[in-house]
Amino acid sequence: MLTHSVLSLLVGTVAWFVVALSVIAAFRGLFYGLITDGSYQHSWGGPTLVGAWLVHLVLGLLLVPVAVWILRGIAVLQIGLTRRLLGNGGPAWAVPVALVLAVAGALLFRSWLHQI
Repeated sequence: MLTHSVLSLLVGTVAWFVVALSVIAAFRGLFYGLITDGSYQHSWGGPTLVGAWLVHLVLGLLLVPVAVWILRGIAVLQIGLTRRLLGNGGPAWAVPVALVLAVAGALLFRSWLHQI
């Protein structure tokens, strides 16, 4: 039961991080022209504000369905993990995949922190 609690917490934390990143990407794309420093020369879609804003808006909105797809996979993993560790005969792959996801999520979070 403790193993299930710890792994579920780690996988759930990764899910919340995916949600946070997708919300940041969507809002940053939507409000790009209001939050940037005004230098569009080297920005994606630049050198004009309209081009940069449009590219960031489209990319931000395209990431939302990708995030939903990733979150659906995490939900399937959580279900499998619960069935496996709480005795209902879940899939054997759930525990190793949860461990890999937890490590990958920690590495992604560390990388994200270093780029902000």
